[in-house]
Amino acid sequence: MPPELTPEIIAEKRKNLILNAIGILEDEGIDALTLRHLAVVSDVSRSTPYLYFKDKAALTDAIRIHSLHDLSARCKQAITGTGMHVEQMRLLGDTLISFGLRHPELYQLIFVVGLTGREKSKEFCKAIDQYKKIIEAPMLAAYVDGMISLPPERLNPVLWAAIHGMLMLNNAGLTGDDASFVQLRSDIEQVLAMGFVVTKP
Repeated sequence: MPPELTPEIIAEKRKNLILNAIGILEDEGIDALTLRHLAVVSDVSRSTPYLYFKDKAALTDAIRIHSLHDLSARCKQAITGTGMHVEQMRLLGDTLISFGLRHPELYQLIFVVGLTGREKSKEFCKAIDQYKKIIEAPMLAAYVDGMISLPPERLNPVLWAAIHGMLMLNNAGLTGDDASFVQLRSDIEQVLAMGFVVTKP
C-alpha cells in the first residue's frame, strides 16, 4: 500500500517539480519547458505534473513565485547585521545584479515576462509586493534620516531602470567582456550615488 500523501509530502513533491522545471529553464530555455518534458526529467509518469500544475502557464507562475521568495530571502540575508541604510541599498542592488547574472532565464521570466504579462496571479503579486517591501525599507529609512535626496517612490524606479537596463544589455551580450561590465557597473553606481546621496558639507 503506497504511503499516504500528507500535505507536507505533496508540498515537497511540488517543490521538487518546480526545482526540476527551473533546471530545464536554465539549461534548455523556455521553449523546452513543457509539462511532458518535466515528467521525463523528474522521472515520473506523464500525468504527474498535471496533478500539481494545470498547464504551462501555471508552472511558469509557480517558478516565478518560488524564485521571488528565494530572491527575497537572499536580500534579507544580505542586509542582516548591516545597520547603515545606504549600505543596505548597495547590498540589495548587488544581490539583484548577482541573481540576474547567474540566472538570466529566471530573471527574464520574473522581471520581463512576469511583469509585462496581462494576467498576474494573486500569489505572484504578493511575492512581488513582499520583494518590494524589502528593497524599499532601507530607502525610506535613509530618506527619513536625510541621507538620500529622493523618496522611495521616485528613487526605486530610477535604480530599477539602471540595474534592469544594465542586466538586459549584459544578458544580450551588448556590454562587452567581463571587465567592461564591471567598469559599467562601477560607473553607473558612481553616477547614481552623485545624484541621490546627500553629501554633508
